[in-house]
Amino acid sequence: VRAGKAELAEIERKLDLMEEAFQTRAGMSSDEDWEFHQAIYRASGNPLFEQIIAAMHELFHRFWEHPLGVRDFGHASFPYHRTIYERIAAHDPEGARAEALKLIATVEDDLKRGAANLKLSDRK
Repeated sequence: VRAGKAELAEIERKLDLMEEAFQTRAGMSSDEDWEFHQAIYRASGNPLFEQIIAAMHELFHRFWEHPLGVRDFGHASFPYHRTIYERIAAHDPEGARAEALKLIATVEDDLKRGAANLKLSDRK
């Protein structure tokens, strides 16, 4: 809702960088993914929200080094970044929220796959 032209341009720029990294580095775009989401948080105009998310930076990046043995962790969420941006650019907060929930659902599925991997490795 609060994103102006400059904020939308920055979100789109970060998205383009993330998409390029994803395509050229076999899905390894965690830094660019982080920056895309940070641009959205900044555009929200809520500095507290951005600070809370920023506090998770180290944990987030450490997780991406070893994502529970799920080689394609996060790949299913990739298309939703573009649709989230499109909804934000259209000033459609409900649509952006719906797309974000789809993205979250794919991450949840990946976490479940990772938990299953951990259970299997514990049995060995």
